[in-house]
Amino acid sequence: MKKVIIDTDIGDDVDDAFALAQALKAPSLDILGITTVFKNAKMRSRIVKAELSAFKKINIDVVSGLDNPLVVSPYVFKYETIGEDGKPIITAFHNS
Repeated sequence: MKKVIIDTDIGDDVDDAFALAQALKAPSLDILGITTVFKNAKMRSRIVKAELSAFKKINIDVVSGLDNPLVVSPYVFKYETIGEDGKPIITAFHNS
């Protein structure tokens, strides 16, 4: 069994949630822990914990990393603003 630590920016789109689901179901992987990074890492940790709960894998440690890259500022999408606490606020957007 291969021991792994997963680092993810889960929450912006479905790819990381899908990849985590695949890893959780893989009998060949022993997931030692999961770290979250980028734009509100604590919120991303809550998403990971919710997915772990759904898979009944709550024994896996989850740790929040940094919200922002060390070298460059993160891209701010047109549908998000940055709150006073530095965390992104996602608003509804329309293609117009």
